[in-house]
Amino acid sequence: MAATVSWPHLELNRRSALRLERVLDLLSDGSTETAATGGEWSIGVELAHMSFWDRFVAERWRHARRSNLSTPASVDLTLADLVNDASVPGWSLIALGDAAQIALSAANDVDGVIASVPDHAVEALLAVGWTSLLDRSVHRDEHIAALERQIGRSEPG
Repeated sequence: MAATVSWPHLELNRRSALRLERVLDLLSDGSTETAATGGEWSIGVELAHMSFWDRFVAERWRHARRSNLSTPASVDLTLADLVNDASVPGWSLIALGDAAQIALSAANDVDGVIASVPDHAVEALLAVGWTSLLDRSVHRDEHIAALERQIGRSEPG
């Protein structure tokens, strides 16, 4: 059963996906391929990272449904950092255009999955502070801001 309440995270996710789409429209395939976003990551790695974590959240929700769990299993933050560290070499091999496409696809996928989360599951997650399983805009917008800085365009979140 899909959510019947208009939860704020649904609109935040929608805005974030639109913001991502606008930033991706500004990228050119050749000129920014290896440019860093201000940290150690190239723009392509930043996009692949966003895609991975959006897909991972979507898959956690799907697993919860298949397993008849009201909410997805938790993930240790240390493990998340290790996944990032282990994934960067592979992410760096993804062409910028492909990374852009999978980032937008992943954002739309997870937003659709989250939009179908039942109200009781939303309430349970909000009660324990697991908002990242609902509000993908927080993670996404952090990385979009880095992309905007790199391509010379700053836009409020």
